Amino acid sequence: MPFKPGESGNPAGRPKQGETISDLVREVGEQRKMIKVAGKKRMLPLIKITILKMYDLAMSGDVAAFKALAERRDGKVPTPIEHSGADGVPLFQYDAKLDEIE
Repeated sequence: MPFKPGESGNPAGRPKQGETISDLVREVGEQRKMIKVAGKKRMLPLIKITILKMYDLAMSGDVAAFKALAERRDGKVPTPIEHSGADGVPLFQYDAKLDEIE
């Protein structure tokens, strides 16, 4: 059945997407909680409290917390991939961060 001029083929519009994990993390992270920072009570968003806790863990020697913070701040360190021929000489080297092989 053809559509009349000016009539939508989908009058109800696109169906709404359900909530995603990202939506929930954002929503919960924006909630605020009272905590003590340097001896003073402060109302902070949960995401900032989480980051402060990660810094505390990293400063106490937790390597996983340090790595997570560093990767969020500066990005992951690229892992070079080398392919060697039969004589052990590299055929080429691919850097995962490069878009082109030079």
